[in-house]
Amino acid sequence: PAPPGAPKFDALLGAGGAGFEWAVRDSYDVERLSVALPRPPVRASALPAKAESEADLAGGGGGNGSSDTIEADDLGDVLDDDDDDDEDDDEDDDKHSGARGAGSAASAPADPELSFMREVSETFLRCIQLRFEPTNAIIELNGLKIAEDRTFADCARYIFTTLLSLCLPASPMFAAGEYANLFPAAAPDVSTTEGKVTLLRAFKARLSQWGELMARFLKSEDDQVELLLTFEEFCGNEGVFESPGAQGGAFAALFPQVLQALYDLDVISEEAVLAWADEKEHADAQERVFLDRSSKFIEWLRTADDDDDDEEDDDDEEDDEEE
Repeated sequence: PAPPGAPKFDALLGAGGAGFEWAVRDSYDVERLSVALPRPPVRASALPAKAESEADLAGGGGGNGSSDTIEADDLGDVLDDDDDDDEDDDEDDDKHSGARGAGSAASAPADPELSFMREVSETFLRCIQLRFEPTNAIIELNGLKIAEDRTFADCARYIFTTLLSLCLPASPMFAAGEYANLFPAAAPDVSTTEGKVTLLRAFKARLSQWGELMARFLKSEDDQVELLLTFEEFCGNEGVFESPGAQGGAFAALFPQVLQALYDLDVISEEAVLAWADEKEHADAQERVFLDRSSKFIEWLRTADDDDDDEEDDDDEEDDEEE
């Protein structure tokens, strides 16, 4: 018999076991006290024996029943075989995952820009649906901007086009969704003056509520110019707006009026409008369509700017005379 206090390896770990029984205390660092012991020989009876014939395999025979031990190196080969099986399983899982991924990719928009536009639209529509205050909507949209690694101007462009879309019946993208109730059932007839007035009033109502949010997202003159270029694409059903059921053309005849509304509510500055006009000045006729339609407003801005300069010069002259 073992002396009192001696480790009882066989009782704790089985015949031939090697180890030590630690008394667990709160003050012990278990990871520090953990040690790696040599792997002991494993008896053949502890592992399934290799079938010697097809008959043994079919009958579930246990082999020759030898009591020879399998050394640690041999055990390593057995574990390697298990690892190979695991790798095969992983490969199968990867194939299935790949198939699922391919299916998801097929159902997702192929254009990343189109996908981002939809994300912005859905986030903004949710803010409207839940009656968020503009400050809370900014938090929601800022989170999307960070998640998608985009700029404030990128968000502002599609917030703007969503505002325009809300004045028209829902596009196929939203017609059957949870936000369909936010859109009017029918579009005004923009071939008539009454229809144009109705559409413009609807837009101004939306802009008066959300224009300040847009202005906060447009950080520079360049951002505002990008907004106007996006507005052109929207009205021309181009780029990401080129899709079945696109209705941006309804605003084409109202381009100068929308431009002025953005200016009046300080969403875009005079400098941004004139920079956009200068950028388009030497473009092809096809690229100047909306600039030409806005020519009266552009001329009014230039004239007003000249008048302001003249007034400043007169004020300076009066100050010089008084001195």
